[in-house]
Amino acid sequence: MSQSRFVGEPHEEQVVTPAEGYNPGDVVLAPSGRPGYIVSQRPLEEGEPATIRTTGLSDVAAASATLFDAGVLVGWDDTAKLAVAAASGDFVIGTAAREKVDGETTVKVIWNDPIAQIADLQAQIDAL
Repeated sequence: MSQSRFVGEPHEEQVVTPAEGYNPGDVVLAPSGRPGYIVSQRPLEEGEPATIRTTGLSDVAAASATLFDAGVLVGWDDTAKLAVAAASGDFVIGTAAREKVDGETTVKVIWNDPIAQIADLQAQIDAL
């Protein structure tokens, strides 16, 4: 299964594939610094043009036992290549669009959801 599958409206950034290549659905950071995922029908090799989708709604790989409530920020563990709690991830990718329960292996993510990220930042500021 790919790391992510597109199911909503896109914003895309164009890049050149690095030496390690890309697979469809790979989660990466775009040149803008926004997280996104590779949109392609096949694996891409070094030097090929690649598209990174940074908005919309997609299913993102997650461990079966990892739980998410609807509306919480979702992080990305770039080593395990799985969605995780925002606080334990390498970077935040978006917001859980619906609850993910035990046994499911994907979480539906609204990529780069600005409303949830602003609320999270405000909560961190308020805690100072």
